[in-house]
Amino acid sequence: MVRRGIDHLDRAIESAARRGDVGRLVRMQASKGFIVGTEVLLKEALVRAEDLGDPLTLAWAVERYGQYLGQRGRWDETLVQARRAIAIYAEQGASYQQAMNVTGGGRCYSARGGRLDDSLRYAAQFREMAADLGEAPLLAWRAMEAEPYVYKGAWVEAIRVAEESLPIAWQIGETNVILFASAWLGLAHLKVGNPAEARRVVDGAIEYGQTSRDSTPFALTYLTIAAALTRLAEGAAEAALEQARRALDYADRSRFPLEQGAAQRALGQAYAATGNRSGADPAFRASLAILDNICCRPEVGQTLLAYGRFRLDEDPAEGRVLIEGSCAVFEEIGADGWLGEARSALSMLSS
Repeated sequence: MVRRGIDHLDRAIESAARRGDVGRLVRMQASKGFIVGTEVLLKEALVRAEDLGDPLTLAWAVERYGQYLGQRGRWDETLVQARRAIAIYAEQGASYQQAMNVTGGGRCYSARGGRLDDSLRYAAQFREMAADLGEAPLLAWRAMEAEPYVYKGAWVEAIRVAEESLPIAWQIGETNVILFASAWLGLAHLKVGNPAEARRVVDGAIEYGQTSRDSTPFALTYLTIAAALTRLAEGAAEAALEQARRALDYADRSRFPLEQGAAQRALGQAYAATGNRSGADPAFRASLAILDNICCRPEVGQTLLAYGRFRLDEDPAEGRVLIEGSCAVFEEIGADGWLGEARSALSMLSS
């Protein structure tokens, strides 16, 4: 199916080039560059769009290039492109596209890069725009504000914003919101000690995601990680291991390094729960290597904490160092809930 889609894009590119339709050529070239992951194509599309002088075509190319950079964890670069797309859409009065770039670019990639206060500012801006425009997809996308709250460890706030807008997403079938926001909602419920509700939320979204044509491995990864963690909370280690393996398969198919690193962490936690220490250690190490490489501080902090807890049994000194490292990361990015959890783990060592 992907190959047929690329063939179709190639024919569209050739046709646009023959007819001298530069606007269509830019859009098709940028689309192909994003799908196949070719930065050269995306940059060529940007140059053509700059020369064309059509702001909305330029914004299209900028947006696709930003998505490409975000997929690879190049946070500083992707946020430059996100800000540029937002500004162009604002100047052109394209309020819907502007709003979607505020949340899909600014809010998301600020959170993933550990700029949590920036992410929440983008989320607040998006919330105002969604209210002003009143369109159902935008109102549904407010649930994605749960992401920075989860990264901050503000579990109650994550539950509040997800539960406020997820029903709209379910009503209109906004798949990405259903899958991502349900993952964050489930994780937040686990953190506040409500595993049964976490299981209900996560499993319901997985059932939907497995039948929806709009589902992607990228969107299913974090949801399946949440499913693994719900099984761990129930003491079902083998079921957790099955879900963690599935999450890693989704992550590898998506090619998003953040998802790969998070899935490796869940795999390490599941292996540890089954008593397979020889499987857990390399999974945790792989998680750290991937997440360190893309400087995803919220996820690095979580892996340091999980790995530190794992290492405490065999090497308490190393475990302490890892958990102290997580404290430093969480303090740096303002992840107060996670910082409290990490400090609690350290205080138990001293007692």
